[in-house]
Amino acid sequence: MAIDFESFVRWCEDKFDKVIVKGGEVRIDSVFTDDNGQHLWCSPKGGKYHRENGAYRCFKTDKKGTLIGLVMLVDNCDFDEAKDILSGQTLIGDLEAKLEEFFKEKENVISEPEEMDLSKMRLPVGSFMIECLPIGHRNRVEAERYLASRKLSTNGLYICTEGEYKNRIIIPYYDVQNKLIYFNGRLLANKGLRYLGPDKAIGVGKGDVVFAPKWPIKGSKIYLTEGEFDAMTLCFCGFNGMACGGKYLSDNQINLIRHYKVCLALDEDASGLEGVKTMAERLMAAQVTDITYVRPPQGIKDWNKMLVDFKSEIVRAYIISHEKRFDDFTNIFL
Repeated sequence: MAIDFESFVRWCEDKFDKVIVKGGEVRIDSVFTDDNGQHLWCSPKGGKYHRENGAYRCFKTDKKGTLIGLVMLVDNCDFDEAKDILSGQTLIGDLEAKLEEFFKEKENVISEPEEMDLSKMRLPVGSFMIECLPIGHRNRVEAERYLASRKLSTNGLYICTEGEYKNRIIIPYYDVQNKLIYFNGRLLANKGLRYLGPDKAIGVGKGDVVFAPKWPIKGSKIYLTEGEFDAMTLCFCGFNGMACGGKYLSDNQINLIRHYKVCLALDEDASGLEGVKTMAERLMAAQVTDITYVRPPQGIKDWNKMLVDFKSEIVRAYIISHEKRFDDFTNIFL
């Protein structure tokens, strides 16, 4: 599979604060060292040997590998999801080809979720609830300042003060029984990998969970965003915000949201539009039929950026007035 250059650049820009594009190479901060300086050089064309899945090399640690492997490592996802992220293929034809198959399909094609072992799931060592740290504590001040710049509350969020997740806001994921099932760490610094989740070796990956600041009752409408801060933003604006961690829905994630009315509220960029189409197609295949979608206005990357630029009342009014139904033929006009 050939790596789509623009898709890889968009992925880098979403994950890293500084991305340098030079010729056919993309340079980012290495995920293998704490030393910043764009030491990870990536070649979507596969480097000297034109490797099919792209190639990277860290000039600080001399680690090498494929871009598919890099996405799997950073996004904590499987091979197929990483391939979808980097393929850059327009899914319109695929979606239309599958409509006929969908109409003939009588049984649910989504498999039952596997039982997850959550016995080892813990927040990182050195994590403290932001509001529980002393007023004036350096870590609390930094976290509060950052979240205030995003117009977000510190409620329920943690800050890590040591180890691998040091200087990251820890966003816990809970299930409907309020049991910890996952977490994500958002870096406060301007350089480095923006988000870092737990090692998939623990048995739970990003594709196994969805983030919900508060689980609504079944049958309610949820607004599914890409990132946790966007989900928090929509909750602040009066909606049931949830986040799936990207532009792809796994079988496990679909099983978690299939009993809700789903509004796909992805980012404004081109890949966000493709994500709407892909997710809607998978939801329809799982016999989820009450699907709508809404995207931020042109020039506004995501919902949190819109909240930063405008009042929450404006964000809410915009969503209510621009939300549209997604049905079998919507894709023709998107």
